[in-house]
Amino acid sequence: MGMGFCALHRARRCADKRAAVNNGGGAVKRGHIYALVLLAAALALAGLGHYYLLYLRVYVWDAIVFYALAALLMAWAYRQAGAVPERSWALVRAALRRLKATLRGLFLRKPNRLLVMALAMANGLAALVAFLIPPPAGLLLALPLWAGGVIALRVLIPWPHRTRPQPARVSSIVTVEAPKAQPGRYVVPIAIGGWLLLVAGLMILGLNSVPRLLETFDIWLQPRLAGLHVDAPMPPGVWLPGLLLLLVGMLLIGWTGAGAVRLPGLSPLAIRTSRTAIGPRPSHRWSALALLGSLVWLGVVRAAAVESTHWSVVPLWLTVLVVQAVCWWRVDRARSVSPFPTRVGRYTWLLVPALMIAFSVTLYRLSDVPNSMWGDEGAFWWWARDLAKGLRANPFGLGVYGAFPVMGSLYQSLWVRVFGPTVWSWRLGSVVAGTLTIVPLFFLTRKLLGTRVAWSAVALMIGLPYFLAYARIGFNSIQPLLPITLGVWLLIEAVQRHSRMLAYLAGVSCGMASLTYMSGHVGLALTALIWLSLFIGQRPLRRPLLGLGLCLVTGWLFAAGPFLLGSVLGGRPLGWKVAESFIGNAFYGEAIFSLDEITRRYPLWEIGQQQVFFEPRLYALLIGRGLIRTVLSIVTDGVATQHYLVGPLAGPGTVFFLAGLAWALSRCRRLHLLLWSLWTLVCAVLLSVLNTFPPRTAHMATIIPALAALTAAGVWLLTGLLRRLVRPRWADSIGVVLTVVLALWGLRTYFVVMPQRYMPKLEDVMFWRAQEMGRGSSVVFVVDEPYPPEFRVWGIDEFDLGVEYHSVPIEEAHTTDFRALCGTTCRVFFLPQDVDAVLAQLHAQLGEGTVQTHVDAEGRAIGLEFVPDQMHGG
Repeated sequence: MGMGFCALHRARRCADKRAAVNNGGGAVKRGHIYALVLLAAALALAGLGHYYLLYLRVYVWDAIVFYALAALLMAWAYRQAGAVPERSWALVRAALRRLKATLRGLFLRKPNRLLVMALAMANGLAALVAFLIPPPAGLLLALPLWAGGVIALRVLIPWPHRTRPQPARVSSIVTVEAPKAQPGRYVVPIAIGGWLLLVAGLMILGLNSVPRLLETFDIWLQPRLAGLHVDAPMPPGVWLPGLLLLLVGMLLIGWTGAGAVRLPGLSPLAIRTSRTAIGPRPSHRWSALALLGSLVWLGVVRAAAVESTHWSVVPLWLTVLVVQAVCWWRVDRARSVSPFPTRVGRYTWLLVPALMIAFSVTLYRLSDVPNSMWGDEGAFWWWARDLAKGLRANPFGLGVYGAFPVMGSLYQSLWVRVFGPTVWSWRLGSVVAGTLTIVPLFFLTRKLLGTRVAWSAVALMIGLPYFLAYARIGFNSIQPLLPITLGVWLLIEAVQRHSRMLAYLAGVSCGMASLTYMSGHVGLALTALIWLSLFIGQRPLRRPLLGLGLCLVTGWLFAAGPFLLGSVLGGRPLGWKVAESFIGNAFYGEAIFSLDEITRRYPLWEIGQQQVFFEPRLYALLIGRGLIRTVLSIVTDGVATQHYLVGPLAGPGTVFFLAGLAWALSRCRRLHLLLWSLWTLVCAVLLSVLNTFPPRTAHMATIIPALAALTAAGVWLLTGLLRRLVRPRWADSIGVVLTVVLALWGLRTYFVVMPQRYMPKLEDVMFWRAQEMGRGSSVVFVVDEPYPPEFRVWGIDEFDLGVEYHSVPIEEAHTTDFRALCGTTCRVFFLPQDVDAVLAQLHAQLGEGTVQTHVDAEGRAIGLEFVPDQMHGG
């Protein structure tokens, strides 16, 4: 029996070896991958050490730190490789039978200690050469030693041979959902601990001073973090512990598993994978129509390149987009694909009253809140007003500051032309574009996260102060929200229905976003990443995804092509805004560091009208600065202090946003969560972290739908956790109440707290007072320092109010006839230091009146307003 058992054992070993050979030399174990990752990281750190030692000898300690980290990773890889059993002879025998399997699996299929030691010795020699021999001779010796290790690691990375199995097709539906994890024993306590850590972290970030317990830690941190130039409103002894607590809390919530953090009513996204039936191809007439539309589109591109201002350019362009969409609809029809739903659900009709409520909120006191204007708004008003008056401009050219597309100003001019040149009509364009975003946001969130989360996302977005701040001013940074959200939703629908028309329309929508604001280009990047994640993660969908990707790019090119290609062919500075916002901009680097620091190694480069510096060490510091400031602006107040922003960008529900983001990041293999994670990270990194003077809230406004959706997800995650503790109906009621409370809290923050923080300047006070007065009235300003004698109120000059403005120098106030200047109705403004001289003169000429004092946010008087009780004729 023993001999038979041994023979059976030998037969099994031979069968295992043959299976290993047929499968390409054996499967790659997790330990092998760990060792490879450790080696790659060690080589990267060693390369940084060589760089700092070769080129930047003033940063020797930086090189030593990189070398130390590389040595630690090498030691870790050495220990990891020792745990791998030695099977060299079996692999050699397999290599004799199959050379390809040997080359792929002989060495690094099981990384051993000999390889780790060889790489460590090579990079040690490179470090020694870099230290002893000055460049460029040291470069010729150190670089090959390091590069040889990198090349060897790359060549020997395991690529296991895979044969495509041909299983029997059971179902034609792919569920984009990972297997559900079973809830552990301590899942609920850990999740509760994560929520408590999030609350504790936000409470620490809300402190104005360092607690006594952390004073020593803060003193130790300040000199070590001074190089980052974070310039946060709180010291590092506050923001660093707060961010660490938030990170630990997010890790706990993300680690708890699907059993504890389950959204009520959430179902996986099902996508059909069976090939669509191919019917008769569209007739030659449709093909000829598509070709004709393409030729007309080329004519539009040429018109954009030569700066044509003819009125027919935009109608022709829109006609081409519609014709191409109809042609793709015919293609879908031939493939038996229905891009439209068979019936309209009740939720679609419920969106009508939801839209009415949303517009009632966003239009409430639109011309009075905010009662001031930001500096850059004036340039946008000039273009909108002049286009409404009939200014001829290339619709695919550059308008405001020679950096923003004309199409965004052209959209604003439509509302100014319809309702007149007023502040209300100017802001109306932003209100409409922002409020309509809730329609695609609802359908997208409902498909991916469920109906409850969708309604909560709509309510939270309307009540988000970040959204209201940009949806109620003349900036056009809110315009990309609608086309980007619509494009993402259409892409998801296109993938689920295999509709090429919907994929084309998704591309068109993202192209429209590129025509509004420069941050609208992120729409293409976001949809491309979603498509790429599906292509990599869902193998059965790769073939249909190729066609959908082609339609997506085609739609984007037809929509944004006239602007991009016209700018390139016409020689317009398309990259000016990109260079101005790039983290390596010399103006930004000099403001944070100094001109000597940013030009220590390399001179400045000229990119159009912008100068760019190159210094990797300073780049790393600026990226760290941008990351910290962007994260702080999202989770705490006081960092984003422009454009009427109050509180954290995530709004009153910051703790729920962090919980939703942690849950989404921990399950990034699932499409319905990967999308929101990508949306948040792409907008935050590309539009703020890597930009100058972060946080760039105007550029990053495209993150608003993701903020609302993840906050809503966090609310219902807490509800799902409460379902384990109380009755499900009570837990659901808590979710509804939380949504309403957070939305109302956000509205109070914007309409009550914001006006008290952003008090109008005296110029804004005079402009808004002139809007309240009738035509033929007068505004008189007694000018004194710091205003120049020829000071004018911008709003009175630029808006057709019918109100006369008179400027009286303080030296001439005692001889001025205010009765003649006032006319029938007037307001007289003067500065606090001139009260005695001016007020006596006004009382003598205009009689007793009412004096109103205007103050700033700190309560200091900035000016006084005199209103005569009884008006006299001139």
